[in-house]
Amino acid sequence: LVNGRNLAKINSIYASEDGRFLIRDGVLLACARAGAPMSEYVVPEGVHTIAKGAFNSVEDITKIVLPSTLKTIGDYAFYDCNKLDNVQIPDSVTNLGKFAFANCFNLNSVKLSAGLTDIPQSAFESTSIDNIDIPNGVKNIKSKAFNTSPVDTLKISESVESIDASAFRYCSNLK
Repeated sequence: LVNGRNLAKINSIYASEDGRFLIRDGVLLACARAGAPMSEYVVPEGVHTIAKGAFNSVEDITKIVLPSTLKTIGDYAFYDCNKLDNVQIPDSVTNLGKFAFANCFNLNSVKLSAGLTDIPQSAFESTSIDNIDIPNGVKNIKSKAFNTSPVDTLKISESVESIDASAFRYCSNLK
């Protein structure tokens, strides 16, 4: 359901083949929540943008497979997906939104895209990530990027030029 409506009843221009996503012109606008719960979601090739809040609070998602065509993950795209535990962000991604994976409490592993130049505000706030490898090309780590996460191992590439003072705020395992 998207805003209480079944995707099958929306103009077919917007629905994906399996009816799981609302997609228009390469932009995944929303994840459908109709039908039996699924733990794995595969975003189809051809999608270049995951819109703001597209997967916000999808409770059953434990795994997301992202396409090689993806360039942008919007603000709050996966916010509050509590069961999501692993994310592999393809190197094609150059834009990551604020709070993109915040409050994904079970997210314990993330592979960041080599195409990123910034890790934005609160992108991975309140996750379970304990090991972070910041890839070459990232220049800025913004405010609260990993706030309250149990980070204990951190590898930062030489390309990083600035780290906001609160980027690792309340990461008490980081010494």
